[in-house]
Amino acid sequence: MKPSRKVICLFVSLVLAFSAVMTGCSQSGNGAKESSVAVSSQQPSEQSSEQSSEQPSEQSSEQSSEQSSEQSSETTESSEESTQSSVETSKENSTESSQTEPSENSKESSKESSKETSKEQDPQPEIPTIDSSFFKRTVFLGNSITMGLNSYKIITEADFYCHEGLTVYGVLHETLPKQKLTVIEQLIKNKKKYDKVFLMFGTNETGLYDKSEFISDYSKIIDTIKEKMPDVKIYIQTILPVTEKKSKQNTYNLNNKQINEYNKQLKDLAKEKNVTLLDVASVFKNKKGVLPDSWSPDGVHLNPNYYYLWADYIIRNA
Repeated sequence: MKPSRKVICLFVSLVLAFSAVMTGCSQSGNGAKESSVAVSSQQPSEQSSEQSSEQPSEQSSEQSSEQSSEQSSETTESSEESTQSSVETSKENSTESSQTEPSENSKESSKESSKETSKEQDPQPEIPTIDSSFFKRTVFLGNSITMGLNSYKIITEADFYCHEGLTVYGVLHETLPKQKLTVIEQLIKNKKKYDKVFLMFGTNETGLYDKSEFISDYSKIIDTIKEKMPDVKIYIQTILPVTEKKSKQNTYNLNNKQINEYNKQLKDLAKEKNVTLLDVASVFKNKKGVLPDSWSPDGVHLNPNYYYLWADYIIRNA
């Protein structure tokens, strides 16, 4: 029995439909594969692009960081170098200052040595021999400075009317220790015949007396001696200088400038009264015009040996 045409046509239609369905399935499978391949191929490209884009940025950032670190390290090195330079400079400066300080010390030491040298250069004269017989019938009036001529046994043949702190006013108005008469009264009452009288006053007066008062009292002493002892020869001795240190201390206005001014007044007085001026002060001045330090124990009085110079000057000039 042969199939009918309807059946054959239905079978063919089914076969065609089945084949179409199968064909569609295979195409959809191929499309899935292609799409999966396309995705996989896109992912690597995106990754590679991202990697490539990220790598340069990372590299550039790394390079920039490295450069910045290198720059910072260079800056640090430069700062360290500058610090080292400043340290070295400070060391050099400190070295120079340390080298300078000794030079300043050496200057000070040289100044001190020059001062010591100047002291050493003060004249140290030979001590002369004194003929005491020259001072027979001689009398001295003065203060503690004049007393040294007698107390150190430089002049033993003369008489001394002296005491510590004696002034020209004291000669006229004050008594000597354990005496009832003034100095000038005792001198006159003595009635001893003197050939020479040596006067030295002024050291105690420079800070206590006005120059005019000093000269006035000095003048009265000279007038009294001339009146009561007309045959005696009167000598005014200039006031001795003091040391430079003592002069700067200016205690009671005792300084070499003041002493020099008083000595000028004494020079004028000697001319006025027609008596002899002995410039004893010139013997005791160094090149600076002051009493050498080594010549005095206190800046005012003389060491014993230098009284010989005083006595010798009197013998040669009186």
